[in-house]
Amino acid sequence: MLPHYKLSAPLRRPTDPSPDSSCSRNVYSATPSKRFIAWYFLKTEDNSQQNQNFIMSHLQYFSYKGVGERNRQKFKYSQAVRIGDRIECAGQGGWNRETGEFYREINEQIDQAFANVEHNLKDAGGEGWNQVFRVNSYHVPINDEALAAMVRNFEKYMPGHQPIWTCVGVTRLGEDDMRVEIEVVAHVPN
Repeated sequence: MLPHYKLSAPLRRPTDPSPDSSCSRNVYSATPSKRFIAWYFLKTEDNSQQNQNFIMSHLQYFSYKGVGERNRQKFKYSQAVRIGDRIECAGQGGWNRETGEFYREINEQIDQAFANVEHNLKDAGGEGWNQVFRVNSYHVPINDEALAAMVRNFEKYMPGHQPIWTCVGVTRLGEDDMRVEIEVVAHVPN
């Protein structure tokens, strides 16, 4: 969360070309981004609901049919969010997208998680894995078999590029039978 700013004088919108007598001088000597942060937090104190809608109005949320809609209802989160020329995907597991059942074997779960990421990106308006530049994967357990399955799928889905990747072993994921969770960020030029 951004720090909370308190100002001694009222502040105009950061897009206004020059300060006037009602603006705090030290805020206008700051960079435009710092002026916006100060303006945002002052406005938030006055009317938080209106500002939440203002700040969030440029985001588009997506939840694909089946598990995506179920998770939105049950767990109150979306599968993907589009922010300008980026799509960020919530962690995808090795579940059947329609039934939510997990595949038992780790290779099958990882293969299905990759397919779910591809589906999720396309549902949010992207092309798929070819636009992914960041991957975070979480594994229960992390071992050579899981890593080999990840690399095999990287080669299958992204033969033309290698994204940045963070791979973490964890003790548990969001559901009992879940052994892998993959989240990605993709660049989708407008």
